[in-house]
Amino acid sequence: MGFATQQKNIGEIQLGLAESLGLKVNEETSTGRAHAIRYRLMVKKINIFVIDYVRQRLVLEEIGILYESGAIGFTITLTLCNMNVFTDMN
Repeated sequence: MGFATQQKNIGEIQLGLAESLGLKVNEETSTGRAHAIRYRLMVKKINIFVIDYVRQRLVLEEIGILYESGAIGFTITLTLCNMNVFTDMN
């Protein structure tokens, strides 16, 4: 299963990801949505994400995507409009 988006802000990315996971998100805060998404990802074992045309620094934890060693395995593909965005994310 996978998820792809060209959304420009964290809230839109979270809502798109939640929808693709079949998750009804009632949380009003970004942090609440991130926790709900994180839990669903751990349960469903999603394995691929594509976040297209990232224009600014993106903190995956704020969306709900954790990439801790040994937790869950998945691939994240980002396409960037500016290489400086990638440098800022390191």
